[in-house]
Amino acid sequence: MNKTVSFYVEEHPVTGELIDGYIELELPAEWVVCHDCQGRGSTYLGWHSREQPAFTEEDMHEEGPDFMEDYISGRYDRQCPECKGRTTTLEISWDSLDEKDPMIKAYMDHLEQEDYYEAECEAERRMGC
Repeated sequence: MNKTVSFYVEEHPVTGELIDGYIELELPAEWVVCHDCQGRGSTYLGWHSREQPAFTEEDMHEEGPDFMEDYISGRYDRQCPECKGRTTTLEISWDSLDEKDPMIKAYMDHLEQEDYYEAECEAERRMGC
């Protein structure tokens, strides 16, 4: 099974031709249990797990026994936004990639740049920007 990814490059990783656009790459992938819903197919309110509110015991008591019962029973659960209810997601098989391949290296560089950007944005949010 393969997964197609699309990423931005200024020049083609193999030919060096100026592109300044997106290229697609097919990578080997495998089906794994969804990390967002842990294979349940649903999440609270259909939100990504990283965006879900955390309820303390005090919050639950403040909301009342009906809310607590409904929450525990899954009444507020909606389809997982990551796997769309499938319970599994297609993930790249990183172990089977040749990091010396210029296309693979370009994709990994792209992911590294995205991680750096996300870390920078998170630091700015913590600073109140």
